[in-house]
Amino acid sequence: MPSFEHRLFAFEQLGRELQEFLTSDLKGEERSKLYAQAEQENAWFVELSVQKALQEICSWLEPDSLRPFAEKYRVEKESSKTIGLILAGNIPAVGFHDLMCVLLSGHRAWVKCSSSDSVLIHFLLDALCAIDAEFKKQIEYKDGQLKGADAYISTGSNNSARYFEHYFGKFPHIIRKNRHGVAVISEETTDEELKSLSHDIFQYFGLGCRNVSKIYVPKGFDLNRIYKAAMEYQHYANSVKYYNNYHYHRTIYLLNKELFYDNGFLILKEDKNMSSPVGVLHYEFYTTEPEIPMEEVQCLLSNKSLAFGSAQQPRIDDFADQVDTMDFLRRIHTAEEL
Repeated sequence: MPSFEHRLFAFEQLGRELQEFLTSDLKGEERSKLYAQAEQENAWFVELSVQKALQEICSWLEPDSLRPFAEKYRVEKESSKTIGLILAGNIPAVGFHDLMCVLLSGHRAWVKCSSSDSVLIHFLLDALCAIDAEFKKQIEYKDGQLKGADAYISTGSNNSARYFEHYFGKFPHIIRKNRHGVAVISEETTDEELKSLSHDIFQYFGLGCRNVSKIYVPKGFDLNRIYKAAMEYQHYANSVKYYNNYHYHRTIYLLNKELFYDNGFLILKEDKNMSSPVGVLHYEFYTTEPEIPMEEVQCLLSNKSLAFGSAQQPRIDDFADQVDTMDFLRRIHTAEEL
């Protein structure tokens, strides 16, 4: 098993090599092949989305980011624990953060990839093992049920969470459910900030749990400002998968005689639900302060909190569901009560 310093160095080196992979002209053919394989596996994983996801991983692996993060949870002794990981596949390489946390903590990882995102996960772990072959002993890919692990981390929907609770509830676990990105727009919100917000809505086609699926707007707010700010993404109407989703829900709303606004690629619909389908953005008016069910929120953007445009730029310590994954793994390492 690699020592803490060896583990840390390997991930730092992975960041350097990944950055070179993304930028070097000499890597152009390899990049094109990877992008094609990722999109073949999951048609939502277009080149721009894969590039962005990998670039975000590079930012985590910068020494100035990675080293203080890892040092905070440093445990020198070897771990005999195995962590079962059930990875999501909604956006490219979304399961990498959990993998990084498990391996940095010195645990073994049993990895159940999503059928929608195995290409990129294998690519990243293969690159890590090429840097330090000791990691091959720490990683094992699994199909079917992950029976026999010491602890579990799973990411999925509210429905899958009930399944995971049934099978893994008696073991130490992190079981993630549906969460959403939410934005609160005020009278002071500028058009430039709304343009930044459009990235939070549309990046990765809106499929990430950090993507904004609902906005709260002051009563009397001109919703046309949202449409004007979003014009950078009007080319989404040319995406077959995106347009099919948008058109399907537009048809349903028309058949049900539901009120909505439409600009040809984004539907705005007044709705209390936090979750909105692809191609649809829910909104709700407020007068003084919006009432937000924070238990359903992954990240909140506003003039007073997380900046517009930063939803899909999480820091390395922006843990999903605000549950500190590294502390969970450290406590397993040191046999503390969970």
